[in-house]
Amino acid sequence: MFRTCAVVIAILLAAACSAPMQQESRVEVVTAGPAILAIEAIGSLHSSQATPLIVPGEWSQRRLIWLIPDGSTVHQGEVIARFAADTDQFELDMALLDVERASRERATQNMELHDRSSELDVSQADVVGQLAITRRYTGATDGVLARNTVLEAVQDQGYLLRKERVLTDMQRLLSRRGGQAMALLDAKEATFEEQVRRRRAVLSQLEVRAPHDGIVVFEADGAGQKPHLDATLWAGTKFATLPNLQAMEIDIAVPQMDATAIHEGLGVEIHPVDVPQDKIETRISWVAATAAQRDRDSPARYLSVRAPVSAAEIASRRWQPNQSFVARIYLLRSGHAICVPNVAIGRAGDRNFVNVRGRGGVSARVVHVGVRGPSRSEIVAGLNAGDAVELAPAGPPDAVVDAAGSGSSARSGVRQ
Repeated sequence: MFRTCAVVIAILLAAACSAPMQQESRVEVVTAGPAILAIEAIGSLHSSQATPLIVPGEWSQRRLIWLIPDGSTVHQGEVIARFAADTDQFELDMALLDVERASRERATQNMELHDRSSELDVSQADVVGQLAITRRYTGATDGVLARNTVLEAVQDQGYLLRKERVLTDMQRLLSRRGGQAMALLDAKEATFEEQVRRRRAVLSQLEVRAPHDGIVVFEADGAGQKPHLDATLWAGTKFATLPNLQAMEIDIAVPQMDATAIHEGLGVEIHPVDVPQDKIETRISWVAATAAQRDRDSPARYLSVRAPVSAAEIASRRWQPNQSFVARIYLLRSGHAICVPNVAIGRAGDRNFVNVRGRGGVSARVVHVGVRGPSRSEIVAGLNAGDAVELAPAGPPDAVVDAAGSGSSARSGVRQ
């Protein structure tokens, strides 16, 4: 019984002694001096003027037979990749055969037309000769005819005239139909020749060259595979990008809850992940209008922030596009400022307050907050160096007092 009472008394004494210490740990003494408020986030290096590199051709497959290593620096006009078009080569061979076949068919048709026209010419010449003889001896006496036995076979003049007209019509019909047949064959041959021309043009453009200086970045497909030798790619699809090194920038993803004070012009210190000593400083040039999800599997929203990076810095440090960086965004860098933890700042109506502990107890004081950081915020008015500020106030007292000593109701927010 005595031992149990001793344990209870010891616990009560320990609690009584620790209460002042716990109460003292909830107070921070305000100091004025150099202050830095910053946000750390992850970003990646991109170009605002990245040129897509497209597999040459349309609606066909290409086989990759040569390509430059991923991440290589290239100059304008340098070959990046070469493709083989097996299907187009086969179609070119077939088109060449079609051209040769059409040419032979045209020659055959031309010979047939020439032979038929020659036969008609001979027949017409024969009729013309017979008509000449008939016209010469038309009306001659029987004695004359008897003395000219060669005219016994002279045909009737009317028959010969009709035959001449028929032969003339046949010649015209042959010429017209022959011209139509030859025009059809010419069009057919021209179509095949156009196919040959197009296929040769396609096969002559199977090299992809750099349109400008830059660093080659290959694109991964849906399975996460980047282009490689003997890979089959569809013509017209993007297989790589060529970022313009003169327009590089870092794209930073800032968590939405930490992005309230971010604006253009803020200083940013960046360095590659795991290389903190290789750092440079730049300034924010663009801030997205709203935060957005970056991953469909996560509901977290991020604000996109961009800052330029010079080509000289990238070249000297051998940084690569899509490389991951740690970014430190400076919200405040001041040689003389007062900052308190965010947990010390409360809200009463439309005003901010902090609980200040003094000799007479705890009083709530109106403060004007400047820059808000993720864990601490700048106080531009309402606090002085040496004030003892309570951390994590449970709620304001009955009155909130400003720095001049006047107060207002903490619940109603109306000045007394």
